[in-house]
Amino acid sequence: MTRQDAFSALISVRDEFEATKFAVGHVLRLSDRDPSLVGQYVTGLSRSDLQTCQRNLEATYFLCLFAVFEGTLRNYSKFGRKRLKEPPMERLMDSIGRYRHISPQHMQNAHAVRILRNDMIHEHQQELRLTFHDCKSHLATYLSWLPPLW
Repeated sequence: MTRQDAFSALISVRDEFEATKFAVGHVLRLSDRDPSLVGQYVTGLSRSDLQTCQRNLEATYFLCLFAVFEGTLRNYSKFGRKRLKEPPMERLMDSIGRYRHISPQHMQNAHAVRILRNDMIHEHQQELRLTFHDCKSHLATYLSWLPPLW
């Protein structure tokens, strides 16, 4: 795997998020003019379902973004550092951070994203304290400290 592969994967999640946000918003605007539109294509789907989807999009794609980040770190740990164990993310991030001499500020920013992810999964928090784009930026910056190839 390469560092560029990791960046490309984060960008793909961002692009899919933006495309989905556009598409759902567009269908909702069209359904304002024609309320029967939604039910014509998917049986049982309502405008309310689309509104819920729209409200949850950023959180949904944030979780996808973090999954890509986690997968990258686990890949680097296994193939780049030849580690066989799969520690919890906090320990993995700290271990890689020490090994790659990642700046304290970049570590702190990436951990803030990890903590947000944990709060969403384990505490059922619905609101993002950071924007999707800030999270992507923090995770990409952390990944920028990895070697170009492993």
